[in-house]
Amino acid sequence: PVDYPECLCVSNFPDCLSGGYLQRSVRRGVLGDVRFSTARVHVKPVAHKLWTGFVWNGTHDTESRRRVAQHPDDTPVWISDVVDFTAEFRVFVLHGEVVDVRRYKGYWGEVPNSTIVRRMVGDWRHSNEMPSACCIDVGVVGGETVLVECNDGIAFGGYGLASGTYARMIAARWSELTS
Repeated sequence: PVDYPECLCVSNFPDCLSGGYLQRSVRRGVLGDVRFSTARVHVKPVAHKLWTGFVWNGTHDTESRRRVAQHPDDTPVWISDVVDFTAEFRVFVLHGEVVDVRRYKGYWGEVPNSTIVRRMVGDWRHSNEMPSACCIDVGVVGGETVLVECNDGIAFGGYGLASGTYARMIAARWSELTS
């Protein structure tokens, strides 16, 4: 994986969205906090693309231990409650506007609440921290639309996004990072 400087990457949980949209506990910690815990939690690296987030099932979970064996205990991570989303969607945002929404996991009949999604986009845009291109992942749980995480518009999965739109997003974010 590329080691992007943290200052160039979007936080997975921007402060302006963390409060009312998460509907679960998310905190920053270190990998050692997880390794020595018996709690079932979702763990994701703070460093961009260091590994894919996953559910840690306790100290006896050999598969989880293997996934992070090469990383030291002081590796910064996001630790969150495990949520069983009915469906998950990626909201593609270019210059503060939603350009597409794609389901990437779960039941096709569940859809996110468009009013909540628009509110998330607006809150992030008005914080003046939103990059020119980004993705907001949302999930449906218990009929509610909640924030899964946010992703930078420089390295993201397209999930069927039109190639021209994908290219415009990458170009906009690259231009912003290099200007």
